[in-house]
Amino acid sequence: MTHILAVSDWRSQPIDDLYTILETVEPTPDLLLYAGDDLSRFKNADTDTDHLAELARLTKHQQSLYVRGNDDFPPSTGPQFDAEFTTDLHRTPYIYEDLVFIGQEGSTQGPGLITYTEDDVQRHLSEHRTACEDRTPILVTHTPPS
Repeated sequence: MTHILAVSDWRSQPIDDLYTILETVEPTPDLLLYAGDDLSRFKNADTDTDHLAELARLTKHQQSLYVRGNDDFPPSTGPQFDAEFTTDLHRTPYIYEDLVFIGQEGSTQGPGLITYTEDDVQRHLSEHRTACEDRTPILVTHTPPS
């Protein structure tokens, strides 16, 4: 059985709380999923601390999988995380056993820096799903259903 800790919108909560959860929850999660917004909080520019990578090291498979939310900065200007321990699911599906994690970042409406049309979302997800159709898909999305 796969155990996953999934969170999103970690806007004002102390990041240390995530460390505490991962250090104490039983069983230890295999993976950490983060479904967007305020990703900049997870990369400290002053100290270059990469919290997503550090949190990943507390999981069995040392991976944090994430998508950016509509309020996050696009990859070109947003935080860059250690690719050894993190995977941006919007760009790269992640295969784990018989599962494939695919992602959709941003939103289809409302304010935000990352938005897509419904057609864009459908096309993106179809492409990712087709590439890994022999595995069970797990969709990690920040985009609300319309």
